[in-house]
Formats: sequence, structure tokens, C-alpha cells
Amino acid sequence: MINVPLTIELAPTPLRRPHALYLPGNDLRGWLEELTSWDVAQSSLKLLVVPRSARERTPAGLLAVLPEEAISAVGVGRGVPFGLVAGQLYLPTTARFDPAVSDDELTTQLGGDRVFVWHPTLGLTAFEENDRLGVADLLSWEAPQRDSWGCAMPGERLAPRIVSLGPAFSLTIETLLRDGQDDIGTKSDALDELPPHPEEPNPTSSFPASRHVSRAVAKLTVWVTQRLPAKPSDPTWVNRLEEWALRYLARSSPGINDDRDREIFRLLKMLEENPDEGLRYALPLTGDAHRGIATPRRELQRREVDFNLSRLGGGGPANFWDVDANVQYRLQARYRELANREMRIGRHRRAAYIFAELLGDDDAAARALVDGGHWREAATLYEKRLKLPLKAAGCLEQGQLWTEAAALYETHGEHERAGDLYAKLDQFDRARTQYRLAVEKHRERHDRLGAAELLLGKLASPDEGLAELRGGWPESDRARHCLNKLFDHLGRLGRHEEASETVTTLRSQSLPQDQAVDAVAVLAQHARSYPNPAVQRFASDTAVVMSSALLPEASPNRQRKLLKSIAALAPEDRLLLRDCERYERERGISDKRSGAKRRRGAAPRLVKTIPLPDPAVAWREAITLGDTFYVAGTHERGHVVVCRCDGNGVDTRLARWPIVPARTESPIVLTGARGGGRTPVHVLLVHAVGQAPFEKGEHLYPSDTCRADAMLGGLGHATESTVGAATGSSGMTWVLEHRLDHLNLVALGGDGKQVATRTVGPIRPLPLPTPEEDSSITTVSTTDVDALDPERPRPYPILAREPLVYVGCDQFLYAVRNDTDPVDGVMFEQRIVSIVGSAPHTRDRIVVTFARGAKFYWGSVSDGQGHEIAEEMDAPIACLNKGGYVILASEHCCEVYSTRDQRLKRVASDLQTGIRPVAVLPGPEADQFVLVSDTGEISHFRIS
Repeated sequence: MINVPLTIELAPTPLRRPHALYLPGNDLRGWLEELTSWDVAQSSLKLLVVPRSARERTPAGLLAVLPEEAISAVGVGRGVPFGLVAGQLYLPTTARFDPAVSDDELTTQLGGDRVFVWHPTLGLTAFEENDRLGVADLLSWEAPQRDSWGCAMPGERLAPRIVSLGPAFSLTIETLLRDGQDDIGTKSDALDELPPHPEEPNPTSSFPASRHVSRAVAKLTVWVTQRLPAKPSDPTWVNRLEEWALRYLARSSPGINDDRDREIFRLLKMLEENPDEGLRYALPLTGDAHRGIATPRRELQRREVDFNLSRLGGGGPANFWDVDANVQYRLQARYRELANREMRIGRHRRAAYIFAELLGDDDAAARALVDGGHWREAATLYEKRLKLPLKAAGCLEQGQLWTEAAALYETHGEHERAGDLYAKLDQFDRARTQYRLAVEKHRERHDRLGAAELLLGKLASPDEGLAELRGGWPESDRARHCLNKLFDHLGRLGRHEEASETVTTLRSQSLPQDQAVDAVAVLAQHARSYPNPAVQRFASDTAVVMSSALLPEASPNRQRKLLKSIAALAPEDRLLLRDCERYERERGISDKRSGAKRRRGAAPRLVKTIPLPDPAVAWREAITLGDTFYVAGTHERGHVVVCRCDGNGVDTRLARWPIVPARTESPIVLTGARGGGRTPVHVLLVHAVGQAPFEKGEHLYPSDTCRADAMLGGLGHATESTVGAATGSSGMTWVLEHRLDHLNLVALGGDGKQVATRTVGPIRPLPLPTPEEDSSITTVSTTDVDALDPERPRPYPILAREPLVYVGCDQFLYAVRNDTDPVDGVMFEQRIVSIVGSAPHTRDRIVVTFARGAKFYWGSVSDGQGHEIAEEMDAPIACLNKGGYVILASEHCCEVYSTRDQRLKRVASDLQTGIRPVAVLPGPEADQFVLVSDTGEISHFRIS
């Protein structure tokens, strides 16, 4: 059932007979004088005192109910006549219901024995039986007695609202690490106590007798150096001598390496057969800070499998084990599999233990703690270990530790988020202070719309907010949006006169054509949606007048926009729509896409070139989301810059993040997804290789040139070790990290939570295949595949073509599945430059480019036979556009291939572009592509 509010409005003539007279005011003497002057029996009068409101009980007037035969004797001129409806409701005789309602419906809604008075300005008031007074009741007023209040007893005081809980003392990570240092390195239960595995190797007992004297000298050296007084300065020759002696003892202990090999063998077997018990003896693969070297041990120590901050700081003596690289790889892969298992079954603290203490992956450990709801420990990791205070504040906010989170936000300049938390804590003065600081930041960035939204919303300052919006038209880069929001808020605030004045100003302004067209579009929109009919009519008339003046001289594109706005004034008017279409046909301004088919097979031609702002930026990477292009580069002053553009032009506002100035050559990783909805929201993730992750996000609102709404931020899970990322069609983001001598792949869900981690493969030199082997492609296992260790930080090629994720590492292409299947590796003769694939939900087509030339595959790389293309191009980069064309570009030249009808056919070769591209992107249409140059030019090409 639909509920409709019932209102009353003034009718031109009385609709019902009078049954009562309403006397306004609260003058008791005046009431009595009026009542006693009537020629009726006073005992027949029933009086209802109408209050001002439910809270303020001060009388606003008196309703005198008269017998029906006495109305004519009194005369309706003595008060406001009220009639009776449904036997219960008194309202003015000239009031009518909107919508119309019957007496039965009113009786159903009112119910009971109460009577009601509906005053046009005071609203509806209900009266019980004992509220109905007589004239004598007005005379029975008594003066208040002077009672003594000195004997009042204090009542129970209600406790104030609890807004936060905190510890009695502040527990810092420094305290935890200091308290835990004494326990590090202590011996506990040994793995040697467990029964040996049947397959473990037999220990050897051979020990050369010639080493006994040297070991005795080393032991004596340790005994002497450990008894010398310690100094709090840098390590001296005594410390170095002690470490030499301990290392010699570790290497020369009889059979110690054999014993350790046996321990590692047992550990690997136990991790496979009994992982819960094996984790208790797991060997850490990370080396935190330590103090000196411990006495060498032959056995692994038993550990508590639970995350503990106090064990992360080191500080105790170290006991180094020399483990083969292949064994380290097997341990690391198994540790990550067990961490994923712990995450799946909900044991997040154990997963965090594996990530932090066994693998040294603090970021993965922090995410595991977040997923498990261990907010404070996760925040401590982010703030103290990873140096990401805003992520720490986000953890505290999720855990409803609002006081600490607000303080962190305030310290690091996130004033609006700090203000939101202070408002939740009922600390409104502090919240307003933070909101004011946020407004000033918006003004510094010339973001009038953001400042106005804060002023109108959270600060409840409408005059300031409207002034900001007026200042945004027509100078700002979001002028149209400021004008649109101005009408929205004027209608919400009921300032219809100001809205009419704004329309008058628009009509008289001398505007450039683009802004005049935008003004017509805004007026056409509010001619239908503004809440006041008079303003609607005025906006509609103004839109028509402005359009008629602009149409003769406007360009075809602007003419189409104006006609679209005119048709939107009355979408139900088919004649108006027909006239607009006829005007388009007669003027020849119909959309170009409706023309004749273009010739196929001709060489691409340059359509237009759009320059990017700021020549001091070295542009390095680009990505397309929908029909919007995002280009990233590094500024010579030391920050990463992202620019947004589409077919209409370039957005003048740039997103910026500071980086280390000495590393302005850092390559940039871009990945993201396009959200749905009427207004697309793009989520773009940015990371500079070798730099700390960007914490602060940037919001690029829709502008007059770019319609997309973009949220830009640091890549989730990114660290200084992140070397690549890609987003799949399912919304899952894959982050590639270079840790120790391995590549790790981290899967993040659409909500940013860590789903799983995989070890891709070790990174070590591997000889190229011999001439006798297949020179085109070789499929190998990851246990045998190594890759060249990169000398400089650069993004690794990565393609998420789910269910496979392809990772390129020099000559090797790894294919990782979403499940726990083994990782396959494909080896090529040359270094891989890029990997690109076809659009989701189309036939699989993959292009791998190399230092020279490229290969095209139908389907999976490891299963298919590649076609060599662009053999003469040096280090080409590629893309597959919406029409299925493969475009490869190198310095100053380009080649195009068609994949239609399941055939690979070269369309154009050796096309001289004169561009040194950093990216090749699909164009907005099926026969277009875009080249982005390092000098900041976006060139649109059409395959005509």
C-alpha cells in the first residue's frame, strides 16, 4: 500500500457549515469578555485550548464549540469559523483536503473517542475527554502555593554516554619489542625429540682431527670476549672477533651441517604430512635485527604458532642456518600454502605468524590481522613497521577505536575523516574545526565544489556554500557541475527567488560557446526537476532563447548537444523531438557513426592529437578504463602525476603524490577497474616501483571535459618490493612482489581483502636452450626455472586473463592458476617486454612482445602455437582494440593486424608515426587506437 501525506489548502468558498469559532491569542480576560457577550447559554459551550506545539504548551487560541442553533445568534464574524468532519475533526470551513478523502477514511485513520483540531499553521492537535473545558473552568485558576523545596532528596544520576574505551596506559610497539627481546634465541623443545622419518638421510660422523686445535682456540676466544665489558657504541674489534669465532664454530662443528640437513628434511616431510605440528618447528626465512651470534645449534626450536608483536623486533643473538636456495624456495612455497589454508579456515593470527615471522611479509601479516578483526595489532604493524599511518588509522576506524584513529587522521592532514570521527564521538567543536581545515584544503586546490559540499552539508553554512558554487561559474574547470549543484541546493533550501535571479544572470551573460551550451543543458535539466513551477517555466524559456541564439553559429557537435537539451524540455512531446531530428537532417549534422561503411584494409590515419599539460612531466605509463584514458608520469620536482582525458579533451586537474626526488626515473604501475552505474566510477590504483606506497587517495570528480568520476589511490598491498599488478574481469587484483630471490603473487578481492598468495618462482640465472632444442618455445617446470635477477627496478609484465595469470620475468613466462595447481613456466629466447590479451568474454588472444618482435597466440600460451609477428620491430608494445585489431608500436613506427574470421592478417606495416610511444591503448570505437608519447601527446588513429 502506498502512503500519501494528507494536507489542507485554502478553498475559494466555504465547504462546510460552522460548528465552532476560533479565538486567536492567549489573553484569558479577552476570551471571557468575548464569551460572555454571546447570546447563548454559557453552560452549552465546550472549550478547547489549542497549544502552540507539542513541546510549547503556551495557548495559541481557544476553540469554542457551540450548539448548532446558536451559531446564527452569535455570528461568524466574532471568530474564525471551524466546521466538523467525520464527527471528530474540527478544521476551518474554507479548508479542503489534498488529496480528497472521505469521512469513512478519516474515521479509520483517527479512531478512538478523541477529537482533533487542525489549524492551518499550528497543525493537528488531539484532545482527550478531560481536555474539554467549560466557561467555569476558565474562572477556577488558583495562584501557586509557596512550597518549601529545601527537603528535596537528590535522585539517581544517569551515567553519561560512553563514546570510547581505552587502556589505562598506552602500550607502544617499542615496549612490546623491548620486553620480548630477552626471550628471543632461548632454547625450547627440539625437533630431535620426535621420531626420525624413515626416508631421512643417515648422519655422517666424519670429523677431521686437525680441526680440534682450531676449535679449542675459537672456544677460548668466545670465552674471553664474552667476559669483556660491553660498550653502547658501534661494534669494535672485540665484537668482530667474537662473531668470527662463533661463525667458525658453527661451520666446524662435527656433523652440524649433516644434522641440520636432517632437521630440514624432517621439517619438509612434516609440513606435508602434519602441517599443524610442522609449523611449530618451522624455520624462519627472514633475518630481523639481532645482537651478536648465538652458540650454533643442530636442531630446530619449537615455537608458538601465534602472532606476537614482541617477537618482531629482534634484539637477541642470531643462529644462522645455511640453507640451499632450492630448499628455501620449497619452504617459502609451502609456508604460503599453509598461510592461505589458515586464512580459509579463519585462523588469521596463525596466518599472520607465518607471513610476519616465517616469511618476513609484514604487509600480508597486517592484512591477515585486518581480516581477522585484530585491529590494534594490524594498526601497529602499519604505523611502526610499514610506515603507513593512514592505513593504521583506517584499521583503528574499522575497529571503532575512533579516538586514536581521529588523532592519526588529524596528524596526517586527513581533516574531513578526522572530523567525521569527532562527530561520531559527539565532539562537535573539534569536528567543526577539522571540517574548516578541510574546506581550506579544497580552496587551496581550487576545488570549489568540494568546499561547497562540506559547507552545505557537514558545516551547515548555506550562505558560504552557495557563494562557493557561484564562484565556480564560469571560471573553474568544473563550472557546469558547480552550476548544476547551485540549482540543486537552491531548490532544497527553498530559495526560489535566488534561483530566478541566477537564471536571469545566465541569460544576460556573455559566455564562450562551450560554456553557453553547458548552461543550456543545466537549464534544460532543472526545467524538469526544480521544485518550483515558476522557476521551471523561467528556466525552460531561457533555455529555448539561448539555444535559438547559439544554433546558427555553433559547430555540429555543439548543435547536437543543444538539440538534445531542447528535446529534453518536453520528452513527451513527439512533435518537438521530430522537429529536432529534422533540423539535424536538414543541416547535415547527424552523428558520423550513422554514415556509410568505411573501407577495410586501408592504412591507419591520424584523426587528432591532444596535448597533455605540464611539459616538466616525463610520461611513462597509460591505461584506459571505458572511454577514459589515464596517463601517469614523474615530475622533475619529485612527484608522480596522473592526468585524465577522453575524446572531449584533457582535464586540467592532476592527481599528485610525492616521491623521493632522487628516484624520479621510477617506473609506474597502473591498474584499475571501471564501475557500473549511470555515472561510471573508475577505481585507478597507482604505484611507483621502488617507492613507498601512496596512502592518500585523490578524487577526480567529473569535469566539463571528462565525464567519468575517478577514485585514485595507492595500490593495495603495495610495498617497495611491488614490481607489477593487473586487474582481472572478476574484479580481483593481482599484485606481484619481488621478495628475497622469489616472485610472489598476491590476490586481492574486489573489497581489497587478501584472498591468497602464491610463490611464482625463484629468480636466478638460467642458460638459454641449446641449438639442438626447440628454438621457438620450451615448456618447463618451475622447480627447474630461474630468471635473471633485475639490476634495476622496473615493472614486470603481468596479464590477468582469468583463470590464468601470466607473469613475465626476463625470458620466462609463468602461468599461474587461481587454485593450487603447479605453476608452469615457458621459456623464450628473448627478454619479454609486454603481455596483452583480448577483452573479457571474447575468444582468447594473447600477444607477447620481446626485445625484438612479438608472438601472437590463439588461446593459452603454454598450449598454443605462436605466430611470429613484427619481426623487425625493436621492443614493441601492443594492444588489442575493441574491433579485434592487434596494434604493435615501436619508436616512430607501427604495425596493425586483423584477427577477424579467426585469421591473423596484417593490415598495415611500417606505418611511420613519428611518435616514441609509452603505451598503446584501445580507442573509443572499434576501428580506433591511441598512441601515448613520452612527450605528452595522445594521438588518435583510425583504421579506415
